[in-house]
Amino acid sequence: MSTSEMSSGKSYCNSFKNKKFSFDVGDPTFIAPDGVNEKPKIAIIKHITEDSDGELMVMCQYLYRPEDVADRYGRMWQRYDDRELFYSFHQQEIPSVCLMHPCKVHFVPSVDKVPVRTQHPGFIVLRVYDHEEQVLWWITDRDFEKHKQVEIDHHLLKTQQLLGYDMEMKEEKAEYSLEEAEIMEEEVEENQPHIPVEEDAYDIDAILAKALTGDDVRDKCLGLLFEEINCTAYRASRDHHPKVVMSALVALEKACFRTRGENLAKYQQKMRQLRFNLKSTVELARRLIDGELEASAVVEMTAEELRKGCLSAEEKAAKEEPEEQHMDTADIPCPRCSEKKVGLHSNILRPGRAAGYQLECLKCGKTWFSPRL
Repeated sequence: MSTSEMSSGKSYCNSFKNKKFSFDVGDPTFIAPDGVNEKPKIAIIKHITEDSDGELMVMCQYLYRPEDVADRYGRMWQRYDDRELFYSFHQQEIPSVCLMHPCKVHFVPSVDKVPVRTQHPGFIVLRVYDHEEQVLWWITDRDFEKHKQVEIDHHLLKTQQLLGYDMEMKEEKAEYSLEEAEIMEEEVEENQPHIPVEEDAYDIDAILAKALTGDDVRDKCLGLLFEEINCTAYRASRDHHPKVVMSALVALEKACFRTRGENLAKYQQKMRQLRFNLKSTVELARRLIDGELEASAVVEMTAEELRKGCLSAEEKAAKEEPEEQHMDTADIPCPRCSEKKVGLHSNILRPGRAAGYQLECLKCGKTWFSPRL
């Protein structure tokens, strides 16, 4: 077991052994479950430390089973294979005695690259789960933070070397297989077009080209945003022209870059959050494109506000706004002003007295009780 000293009195270890198994940094492993009837957890060993008393602690990065996590609406995720796990960046330090034994996990770029079970047993990873936002991203998405992207690329390359397939596959084929799976996940109806029917009436590429900034990172985020949100806008209203959609999205990207452009990782993370919520919440996309919500306001909306498609202040104002009460009327003369149209407040029960009706003159406001109409 090779080690390196830390200033805190602990030392880093590259590996350790228990009575039966050997564990190395980077190994996927089973972790003992909390309950008797629960399945073991699965994680990747990030680092191993040993304190002055010889106690070993392991920093684990969790992989989730689809049935163990839900989306922000509480719905379970659909799995594409019974071996599928979701990769995550959620880490936790646990005692080494909690580790059961190593396991195999394959990181594959697309559904058609899933290895044959009998030839390469083990779990597979196709998607990344954000445990804070409760959303899924494809493992081939290229807009993760830099250190996270490096980590994912390392896992993909390691699996490629193990399985021996060609990573230099045609980009169109890879995008098609992922898009096809994504459409299946969202259960889009067969008669629902994925792009506007009127696409031939204008050049969408030309519209997008005019909006590009010349910055590779910003242009990629803007392109992904337009590609997905234009379809959402079409489902929300067939009157939305791509130029109108692009104008709103350009304003949104500029607002995001203005507030987070100094930190590209935060900018990309926010753009990814906006893209997901605008795609999944049609009302939010409609309000942004119609101008009901300012781009600067959308950028600063919380995760809950984005999910609902409205600002908390709007929701609060709607709750505080008094509801108009519907009042029936009756042709009964008012005893004060002789107005022949009065309001009727339904049948009212009074203690010790017969039921009757509360009447109110719509002209002078006088109220009185009547046992009958």
